[in-house]
Amino acid sequence: MAGNVRLRAVCHPWRRHTTDPRVYGLDRRCHPRQWIMLQEELAPSHRRCFLNVSTSECIKLDLPELRDHETLGRTSEGLLFLLHKRTNIRLLNPLKRHLEELPPLITLLPPYRYTYLISTTHFEQCMTAWGCGITDDSVVVSYLHKLRILAVAKPGDERWTSVSYKSHPSKPLVFLGRFYCVTEDNLMVLKTSLDQPPRMEVAAELCRPLCSTFHSMHMVDNGGELMLVHRMLRSSPRRFDYDLYRLDLEMGKFFPANSFNGRALFMARHCSLSVSTKVFPSISSDTIYMSFDLDERVSMQIQAYNVVVRGTELASYILNSSTAALPSPLTLVDCLSLCNVVKLNCKHLASVI
Repeated sequence: MAGNVRLRAVCHPWRRHTTDPRVYGLDRRCHPRQWIMLQEELAPSHRRCFLNVSTSECIKLDLPELRDHETLGRTSEGLLFLLHKRTNIRLLNPLKRHLEELPPLITLLPPYRYTYLISTTHFEQCMTAWGCGITDDSVVVSYLHKLRILAVAKPGDERWTSVSYKSHPSKPLVFLGRFYCVTEDNLMVLKTSLDQPPRMEVAAELCRPLCSTFHSMHMVDNGGELMLVHRMLRSSPRRFDYDLYRLDLEMGKFFPANSFNGRALFMARHCSLSVSTKVFPSISSDTIYMSFDLDERVSMQIQAYNVVVRGTELASYILNSSTAALPSPLTLVDCLSLCNVVKLNCKHLASVI
């Protein structure tokens, strides 16, 4: 995808002899799923830096669409979930510069909630999309965690269709073209068909129930296999423990795991990222790196946890107040940790080069 973009950028004759990627719409073959957008507080409003987690290549893109859009979230396929004038919901493929129109926001929220939120200062916080993704059949899934709204739509639809669920889901992920989320007891998968409304069905039972007060589950695509990290808070002494599981899709069961198969996990409160340590040799394998919205990183000053030796690595600097600032230049670990953070309570973030 990036190669095609570069070829078309050379000159007009080259563009005439190459296929315009925008004609493919939501075709998953054209999604920039290996590209992640880096957070840059000092970057121009329309320019962003993207890192390829498979090759370590870094490119800068001018995206004028970002000037008048709010970024609500990033799909696991690399698309940006945008909101225009608090009304129009759109998907942007940053490499193709293609905007896909989705049903308006007022059809996603009940009218009374939309009227209330549109006039309050809590709008941006409530509307941040913790989960959004594209399934194999080009269904766009949006999950607003704070509002507890799960809905689906396709480009061209007039409105969003709500998906009912019995237990409050969390930590959604699109894996192999299917939308998954975790409840207190199960891994759920979204089912869609022409003759039935969209629904959540059990894909696998968790090895142990989730206590939402002291525990959290974190799903990740670990190089082509779905893995789950069960994060548990212990009170005496106060610490976090982490259990790893692999999903066998054919059996519909989770099995205990002891490592990430040489990869590393960047874990945040709402989403996680797995990278190869062969691509990024400065990163330690079989290690969980804590993002800046986790309690381990903020109050305990723990930067990393190795799941094999079960040892922790302390952070080299303190970040525990609204006046704190990340040091400049940022390390690779900091850059990847920031990618998963929805909002960072920091007055200054150095520019990433």
